[in-house]
Amino acid sequence: MYLEFFKLKEFPFSIACDEKYFYESEIHAEALGNMVYAVTQRKGMVLISGQVGAGKTFLGGMLASRLGLSAVVVAIKHPASSARQLLRAMAAGLGVKLPREADIMAVAEEVQQALERCHRRSRLVALLIDEVQDLPDEVLEEVRLIWNWELDGQRLAQIILIGQPEIRQRLLKSRWESLRQRIVLSYHLGCLSAGETADYIRHRIGVAAGGGSEDGLPRFSLEAIEAIHKATKGTPRLINSLCDNALLTAYARSQREITAGTIDSVLSGMTFWASEPQPAQPPADQKSAPRQQDQPAEPAPQPQPPARPPTAAKEPHPTDEPGPADEPGPADEPGPADEPGPADVAGSNPDRATADCPADDHPADRPPAAGPVQDAPGEDPPDIDDPPELLHAALLGEPSRQMARRVYRMAPAGSEAQHLALRILAQDVLEAVRERRQTTSAK
Repeated sequence: MYLEFFKLKEFPFSIACDEKYFYESEIHAEALGNMVYAVTQRKGMVLISGQVGAGKTFLGGMLASRLGLSAVVVAIKHPASSARQLLRAMAAGLGVKLPREADIMAVAEEVQQALERCHRRSRLVALLIDEVQDLPDEVLEEVRLIWNWELDGQRLAQIILIGQPEIRQRLLKSRWESLRQRIVLSYHLGCLSAGETADYIRHRIGVAAGGGSEDGLPRFSLEAIEAIHKATKGTPRLINSLCDNALLTAYARSQREITAGTIDSVLSGMTFWASEPQPAQPPADQKSAPRQQDQPAEPAPQPQPPARPPTAAKEPHPTDEPGPADEPGPADEPGPADEPGPADVAGSNPDRATADCPADDHPADRPPAAGPVQDAPGEDPPDIDDPPELLHAALLGEPSRQMARRVYRMAPAGSEAQHLALRILAQDVLEAVRERRQTTSAK
């Protein structure tokens, strides 16, 4: 969507584990180099731990790539629920076909024979087991038994364990002493520093640009990078998510520089994991009841003319005849205080526009109401016959709610102009909701 605008050939912050986007921070480079050495020299078992999103799985994929054709890499990314399931997964990775009714002893024998055949052909076998913190005790014990398989004084499989930090606490228990002693190399992947975060962002943008000119490429200000590092705490996966949404927001605003304001906008309206999470919003298509604490939304208060007395007037009954007391007096004549101001006009007060909507009928979820729309003063409304390109350009120039509503109705269904108009309307509504909640919490 924003590739052409920013002169990019690929999306720079995709969460896919693409080898060319691997950023070798100090800890990642050191861990990868020592992993390759320990596996190729058959030194022993390797343990890699790290928080969610730190790049553990990506590092395991890079190990498989660095080993190349000299090794057979069996990657088990889904935690096995039993020892038999683990052995069958290894058999599948080694190309061994097994009958469904084969018991665990038969499966283990077939796998061991396959490993021995690889050894005789001088083929190294690396077994990568991801999410080891979720493995049952039975499966961890089977991993220890697999490590004991050897031929000619050499281990038949080099095992790499990858998991979250909980696995370290688990292995400290006395029952896992024998497995812990077999781990000769252990690394914990920490988060990126502020400087590494900046280098990480520049690295991925440079790769996505294909090594071409830097003219037109997105630029992240120093303040924006500081805000990114503070919000993500240097976690690569969160950096990718935040930067991708920042580029999308900057594209919608026709900005080539990502500022701290852009990052704040993304954090407040487009993330679920931010350090200060926003109140949860129900899905747009969910017809549920009330939004906050299951209480029905209160109707918007009607504006009261300040010139009238505060006491409530008696409602006239249809049978009542007007008398002298019912004749309007000077105090009842409408004055300047009774004239509706800008805050009383429908659609001009964001708080009223949000409060007047039922919980299951949000302005962002439905087309604007039919009828004439008054454009902002000095705004040149687009003609009904304008092509989508001109409508889109009008929105990117000086977007307003009136302009967005008009473009939404006139643009062809599914066009980029219509999508952009809907995004502007939705952003206005979100800002109104946030302002109303801040006012309520302040009270």
